[in-house]
Formats: sequence, C-alpha cells, structure tokens
Amino acid sequence: MNYSHLLTVDPHGYQKEGEKFLALHHYCILADQMGVGKTLQALIRAFKAANKGRKVLVVVPAFLRINWYLEILKMGAHFHEVHMVEEGKELHTMPETTDIVIIGYSQVNNSEHLFDWADMVIADEAHKLKAMEAARTIKFHQFIYEYVPDYCYLLTGTPIQN
Repeated sequence: MNYSHLLTVDPHGYQKEGEKFLALHHYCILADQMGVGKTLQALIRAFKAANKGRKVLVVVPAFLRINWYLEILKMGAHFHEVHMVEEGKELHTMPETTDIVIIGYSQVNNSEHLFDWADMVIADEAHKLKAMEAARTIKFHQFIYEYVPDYCYLLTGTPIQN
C-alpha cells in the first residue's frame, strides 16, 4: 500500500531506496553518511508499521529525543499517539492508541516493558551500542534477544569498529 499521500514530506529517490532496503530486512544497519535522511527513512517505515497496528520504540541519545519528536510532527503522518519519555521519567502505562515511544539510551535499563511492547525497535546513533561491557548495550541486546521484535533497525552515520 502506498502511504505517500498521507505524508507532508517527499523523500528523495535515494531515501526511497533506503526505505525499500529497510522494508526488505527485518534486522539491519542503515549506515548512510550523516545528513542524507536516515531518520526520515526509518520514520517512513515506522509510519507504515503503525498504520498496520504495530508499535514502535525509538531509542536515541537523550539530546535527540526532541529532534525525533519534531521530525514526526513535520512528516504530517497520522500517528495516533507519540510519547517522548523525559530523562529521569518512566512510562509504565500508555493508552492503547500509542504508536511510537521515544526514549534515551540512558533509559534502556528500565524499559524492558517497552521492548516487550514494541513490534519495531529503531536505534539511532547505534554506534553508541558498540561497547559490549556497557550496561545499556548489554540490556539492549538482552531485550532484543528476549522479546524478538519483528523489526530492529540500527541507524548510524559513524563507522562502527569491530
């Protein structure tokens, strides 16, 4: 189904290709260089998922939470409800109509219920998960392994070292 008539943004051709790439892969890394629209590509996938009744969890560095929220608003997409969880707060209950929840990496440890709730997990600036001994990385991997969301997209414009 084509949802482009519901969006106020018109992605560039390469962004449409990136979104198609995400659509073909349930678990993948989108590692386009900075500034080419990884957020938009992932949000188009999130919008399509939400319109099929799926729930989306977005995990970002704390300073990017508001950016993601504003990008969602700019899209003009028809999400039912979007929640941005403030630093130091937790979201234990949410309305059934919630489509997207945005949290910071520092909130991962206390967000197991959100990973259980989500059908799609998007991790922006995913190079923040490279330190395997870091608590947030351990918990992120644990929750993905335990709850197995249908989709998990890692976004980064920064090379991740092996």
